[in-house]
Amino acid sequence: MNSQSIPGEHEAAHPLREFWSYFSANKGALAGLAVVIGVLLLAALAPWVAPYAPDLTDSAVFLKPPAWQVGGSSAHWLGTDAIGRDILSRLIFGARLSLAIGLAVVALSVILGTVLGLTAGYARGIYEIAVMRCMDIILTLPSLLLAIVIVAILGPGLMNAMLAVSVVVLPHYVRITRAAVITEASKDYVTAARMNGAGHWRLMFNEILPNCMAPLIVQASLGISTAILDAAALGFFGSGRAASRIRMGHDAGRRPRIRVARLVGRDLPRSGDPGDGAGLQPAWRRIARRLRSETQALKVHHSWHCLKLKT
Repeated sequence: MNSQSIPGEHEAAHPLREFWSYFSANKGALAGLAVVIGVLLLAALAPWVAPYAPDLTDSAVFLKPPAWQVGGSSAHWLGTDAIGRDILSRLIFGARLSLAIGLAVVALSVILGTVLGLTAGYARGIYEIAVMRCMDIILTLPSLLLAIVIVAILGPGLMNAMLAVSVVVLPHYVRITRAAVITEASKDYVTAARMNGAGHWRLMFNEILPNCMAPLIVQASLGISTAILDAAALGFFGSGRAASRIRMGHDAGRRPRIRVARLVGRDLPRSGDPGDGAGLQPAWRRIARRLRSETQALKVHHSWHCLKLKT
């Protein structure tokens, strides 16, 4: 007795539908996806979402604290900077350039890392040793310090900062690709393709590389946040500035509160010095004088900026 098969019973599920079924079962992954989509929407809709223009100044509210602190206002949830610009608006607009930097850095690192790791894992020998030792040297150095040194050599600028961050994160993609290539090169399908007369380029890019993409995609998705943080750190130290460009970390380095902390740390007597208690009062007097001079400098800078905007 022949049984009739139900249409679609033995059809394989679409890869995207199968992926979504596994992905939607993880509540944490859905929450993370919602956060990512929210950040992307904020960056894309910044002109309509931000409460103020990023370069709009207001002399009446400069150095305003956040809304939850004493003296804060609900009109400026994250406060204002030294010339009265809204921090929240600048943060929303800065997300656009920061996301672009993260995507560009990861794209450059993935391309270079994949080529180096693929050729090193396939060729082996002296070439592999040379490439991997260079990557080990980069990994032994502190990432932020190495990025600052590269920018100091190339000169400050947005493109140089992106190149420096790409060099810092490059070893991760090289090592992942090399390990995956070594594993895949010993499998039967590669041997069968070689026996059928496939050349080296076809074996590397048509047979081996497509089966090594899964760990690279995972590392690239995680590396975007690292690239954004490194670029923001360079902007904080003033090593990756670009004129008239707003991004995360660029304004943090110019906050007067940071400068006040530096003044306090420089003028306070260190523990263990003779006469700590006796020198405390003169130290606070020096701090007060420096703070007064800083306040006068901020007022002069603010007046000059307002005059420049009027003219």
